[in-house]
Amino acid sequence: METLPRFDLKGQVALVTGAARGLGHAISLALAAAGADVALGLRDVNSDGGLSAEIRALGRRALPIQMDVMYLDQITHAVDDTVRHFGRLDILVNNAGVAPGNPVENVREEDFDLTLAVNLKGTFFASQAAGRVMIRQKRGCIINMSSQAGFAVRPSVFYPTSFPHPRPAGGGCNSGKRTASGWMPGAPLGGLDEEGLLQWEETFLDGSFAPAKKGAPQSVKPSAARARSGWYWSTVEV
Repeated sequence: METLPRFDLKGQVALVTGAARGLGHAISLALAAAGADVALGLRDVNSDGGLSAEIRALGRRALPIQMDVMYLDQITHAVDDTVRHFGRLDILVNNAGVAPGNPVENVREEDFDLTLAVNLKGTFFASQAAGRVMIRQKRGCIINMSSQAGFAVRPSVFYPTSFPHPRPAGGGCNSGKRTASGWMPGAPLGGLDEEGLLQWEETFLDGSFAPAKKGAPQSVKPSAARARSGWYWSTVEV
């Protein structure tokens, strides 16, 4: 396996949405390699792509969970099951997302509704459910992922979740920061800064954009928020 990022999460428990493949798979492995036990939020609990076995091979515990973030009952049950199984929840990674991008004139209502349901509504209510646990614990971290579509405009392509939210904040990331401010005024908030956003835009627009290998665990590191992977995050500490 290629080198994983180095940070210490021993004794912590993480829940990753959209964990079956791509970035979710890579993030889950990176968390496990750092010492965390990982609950895997899956649209189909029986299809983890072998991820549970990979995590256990790293010496950590894995819990596949039915969690389609379109459905509030599945979100609630997933968080409850995580806490019941591991005894706590320290980290939520809101990674699940869809991107049925189309030219504006071809956007269908069902694509618009699906994108908002998963990327915005799902992110908010997963944060709410995890936040309730973290408030009781008096600690926790919520990480909201976003694609470049939440931060910069691509010509002739329309992504519903980027439409109502002006640059530089994507819907899910911006919503997460507002949520944290309501729970704990002054809570530490992280994310892509203006310098990093401008660097990405310049790289993308001058034609030199080169995405990182999708799903590669070694890409789950701070530099991925610059001009490489096209994916960004905001963090909320409770």
